[in-house]
Amino acid sequence: MSRDLRKRMKQLRETEVQRLAERLLSDPGEDVSDCVHRVRTYGELIDVMPIGRWRQRMFFGFAVLCIGLIGLAWSLPMWKKARVILNVDASAIEVTSTGAVALKSSVPLSPAHLVRLEELTRLSLPVPGPMIEQLEGRPWVHISGGQLSLTRLELEKSGALRIETEGSGRVRIFAIRGDFTGELELAEAKHISAGSHSHLTRFSGSLPILEPPETVVFSARSTEVAPAWLQIHPGKDLVFEQLHVKGLKFFTKLPVAPGPTTFLSTVLKGTLRLADTGKVVELQKGDFLSLPQLEGTVVEMRVGDQIQSRFEGRAERVYVGPEGFQTDLTPTILEYLHHNERWALFAGAVSLVWGLLWSVRRLWLA
Repeated sequence: MSRDLRKRMKQLRETEVQRLAERLLSDPGEDVSDCVHRVRTYGELIDVMPIGRWRQRMFFGFAVLCIGLIGLAWSLPMWKKARVILNVDASAIEVTSTGAVALKSSVPLSPAHLVRLEELTRLSLPVPGPMIEQLEGRPWVHISGGQLSLTRLELEKSGALRIETEGSGRVRIFAIRGDFTGELELAEAKHISAGSHSHLTRFSGSLPILEPPETVVFSARSTEVAPAWLQIHPGKDLVFEQLHVKGLKFFTKLPVAPGPTTFLSTVLKGTLRLADTGKVVELQKGDFLSLPQLEGTVVEMRVGDQIQSRFEGRAERVYVGPEGFQTDLTPTILEYLHHNERWALFAGAVSLVWGLLWSVRRLWLA
């Protein structure tokens, strides 16, 4: 049966219903059973006539499209980087900077522990007498006892720095990439030895009390293969502020036999806040945290028995959990709209419902 035939039958039924109403209005007592019978017959015929397939397909296609859009909005991450506010206590952290990294203020070092500098490019060292020893060729220096302070520590823009701590107060700082420079103020040393990998030990002995204190100046152009590193026991926290970064890592690689690399999370505790939705996640000791395509600012990083850091910025995705078993916490499109664009979400929902109702109406009146 054609679509035109169904349409003509509906027109006939409407005409008959109108005629029936007019007859009843003019004479309520008139026998109109013949008209009622015809209206019923038209209705039964229309009900058994098949609706045009194109209308069915259009309706069901629209319904599937709407359901699909809702599903995508529920599952796909938001179209821009997620805003992250991170407060983490960790035993180790790796920072990839977009700006320079500099120690905020001078820090006294414990006289009871060894100070080590390794894999340097250049080292200027005070030795007994008026001479300053200049060492090159991967120089190193070990200093113990006496009075010593770390007065300057800097990493050039776009460098990478890794800091490791132990509960004993020992801090190791590795310059993974970039130009690394610093200064130690030396007032006395009970024992000091220095040399290079090309000339072995060049000096070994002690330094008496120096007035005024002398300065140990060191620098290195570091690579991941042979990073320069510094080992100290600071008398107070090392403080870094307003570090512009493009990468943060909270894990360490375990030295294992040949095979797949084993990673260990260095997170001790913390909180992760997704500013776009207000969701807060409590981080526990050993939780893996991954923030790919990160950019933002480490507002403050304090290094002592552990590393306390606060980061504010954005990340492409937010994962918690070991690789292969990660939970994706990145806000979805629907979550973002619900918390930030409620009027847009409401308008979209109204449009969706209206479209479905209109399609049903068109299908019903077909």
